[in-house]
Amino acid sequence: MIMDKIIRCGLGKSLCSVPVAKRREYIQATGFAFLLGAFALSSCFADNGVDHLNLFIGTGYNGHTFPSATVPFGAVVPGPDCSVREWHAAAGYHYDKPTIMGFSQTHLSGTGLTDWGDFLLMPVVGDVPLVPGQEAKPETGYRSRFSHEDETAEAGYYQVRLKDYDINVELTATERVGFHRYTFPKGEPRQVLLDMEHVIQNSSIHSYMRIHDDQTITGYRITGSHWASSRFLYFALKFSEPMTDHTIHNRARKLDYDNIPELASSKMIASFRFKPGRIDDQDCDLAGFDAQCAGKSGDGNSALGIFQGSEISRGPMGKGVG
Repeated sequence: MIMDKIIRCGLGKSLCSVPVAKRREYIQATGFAFLLGAFALSSCFADNGVDHLNLFIGTGYNGHTFPSATVPFGAVVPGPDCSVREWHAAAGYHYDKPTIMGFSQTHLSGTGLTDWGDFLLMPVVGDVPLVPGQEAKPETGYRSRFSHEDETAEAGYYQVRLKDYDINVELTATERVGFHRYTFPKGEPRQVLLDMEHVIQNSSIHSYMRIHDDQTITGYRITGSHWASSRFLYFALKFSEPMTDHTIHNRARKLDYDNIPELASSKMIASFRFKPGRIDDQDCDLAGFDAQCAGKSGDGNSALGIFQGSEISRGPMGKGVG
């Protein structure tokens, strides 16, 4: 399924509200400000524009943005979800929140309307309740506390340490694929949860997953939302090492299914377990995680290149024009 992002830009003030006698003065003043802005942006972005990005801008108050890993116009946006039932966290993330529920693969930015948050993955240590839990009491579920002091967001890259599990999470993405890298504490039992019911303030109508082998899972789900009454979305998940076993918990029927190959339900969560231990960086670099990260600055600079000012010439009235 191809998901397109539509970006709409507009002026903050309409010329229709300006008296005719003042429109020329307004246009000249606006044009002058725009040219000054073009010079300033050109100077900033001339060398490496992504170095000037702050992806946390807009993640507080009612900004509705996210610090997730993505490329320009990418169809996947893997990133953290802190809240799914509050309007001010419409993008899943909110800077004032103290916990992270997990990392879903799709997010909306700046819309002010909630949706997406598909296929949430959450690495954990040991046995945990198979529910998100309460924000004020994260031990009641699988969510974890985190600190902004151990959180990073750059163009195409996101990193955070989950304090309750001492797990370092890194995310990056291509246009169609999200990459997760988890560094677990040495010697601890490792699990990765896949919550098929998780959604940002909407509903999961139906979901299905199939475990093809000890490293490959596929599936889909149907959600109902403000944007689409029945949205189908499909996924394929590949682990970098084989799991030892798995359990799919059907929340609707309150039943656990151990090591079954497939299941369909409107409310289910899967737990994939792996051998205890710590994976070396070279072993967990599935499909070149570091190589994928290295190329993101180039993608970002290409997109930011539209802000570089063109050569300025003198107009017929002595005004600078592009």
